[in-house]
Amino acid sequence: MALVSYILCSRSPLLHCSQKDDFEYFFHHRNNLDISAMIKEAYHVMDSTPAQIHPQNLLKEFVPLTKGQYPVFNKYPKFIVDYQGLERERIRQEELEYLRERQISHEMEAEAQRRRMDDENWYQQQELLRGAEHRRRQLLTEEEQRLLQQRQRLAAVKRELKLKELQLLEAARRRFMKYQQDQRKMDLRCLDDEIESKMCLREREAAAAVQEVETRQLALEARRRFYEQQSAKELESERREVRGEAGLEEPMIWRLMETEAELRDKKVGK
Repeated sequence: MALVSYILCSRSPLLHCSQKDDFEYFFHHRNNLDISAMIKEAYHVMDSTPAQIHPQNLLKEFVPLTKGQYPVFNKYPKFIVDYQGLERERIRQEELEYLRERQISHEMEAEAQRRRMDDENWYQQQELLRGAEHRRRQLLTEEEQRLLQQRQRLAAVKRELKLKELQLLEAARRRFMKYQQDQRKMDLRCLDDEIESKMCLREREAAAAVQEVETRQLALEARRRFYEQQSAKELESERREVRGEAGLEEPMIWRLMETEAELRDKKVGK
């Protein structure tokens, strides 16, 4: 009963807790409380508890505490604890519903206040807009008068501009003719450069062709000399065979032929 009385007397701060840590902090620390009111609430809870769940029917009579230390007490009736848990959950849900309704009421009141402020602001803006419209109509009339005067001045300016435009067109025509002449001169210079480039290319190609003809002539000359040497060697070989020495000179002849072939390939490559 004392525990229930303590929680009931701490109802207001507990309802303001929205986090689990806040509840744990509340029950793990000392809190200011009117002990007389808590004892009075404990007696009230004891008197108002139904008989079927009243602890006096399930617990032993009150006995004095032992000296030095508290006695072990772990014989709470389970259904009483469950009933208290259900009651606490019901009360918590009712409090949450009350807080939700109060929050909705505050939001509706705030929305109504916001709408009233919006309406007032709208009426004030309408008044400001009407005043601004009147001022702008006056400005529009003044602008129309200034526009008429400006048109008269612009007519004179346009005549002067027309004359200047004709002068500018004549100057532009002259500049364009000069530009065309300069462009044609530039095109002629480009053509001269291209002709000179073609002539240089033709000269390089002619020199390359002459070099290629000379290379081929050198190759033909080397081939002719090789054939002449080969014919002379064959003739000499026949003579040596007659003398019985062909078998000894044949490797040397082949080496000479290979040497001549290498020399010919090098000349052709150059």
